[in-house]
Amino acid sequence: MSDCCSSSDSSKATSTGVCPKNGLEGKAVPKLTVEAILSAPARSRIQSDTFYICMDPNCSVVYFGEDGLFEISDLVVAAGYKEEISPQTVCYCFGHSVESIEEEIQAIGRSTVVESILTEIKAGNCECATKNPTGKCCFRDIAQAIKNAEANTKSH
Repeated sequence: MSDCCSSSDSSKATSTGVCPKNGLEGKAVPKLTVEAILSAPARSRIQSDTFYICMDPNCSVVYFGEDGLFEISDLVVAAGYKEEISPQTVCYCFGHSVESIEEEIQAIGRSTVVESILTEIKAGNCECATKNPTGKCCFRDIAQAIKNAEANTKSH
């Protein structure tokens, strides 16, 4: 079973760097993640092992480090937190989006996404380190998307 979403996830990086484009702090992200998310031409520029992720949705930089900047255009997946596109992916392993969560809550009154993801994790199908641009488990993002969707449903 994959333990990428377990609390003992050893890929959680704690070091930080400063994005050269916007001056904001970015957290370390595993090289494995960067290699999996970048296009082949961008991957060919990788020479070091240290990378940071810029989480600012207003900055075009996704990864930065000794090898320079890697921007949205260098990715093979859409970084949902960076781009105002639809659907806005929140779970890269299993294809859940802000929109699919909202639709499910509107249709049945609740979200089953967490249960669905837990079932997949138990089956060993979680690949956050190579599918999610952050290299981390999506549970926090899923929880926030559910909370937002529930609030939006109640306000309509």
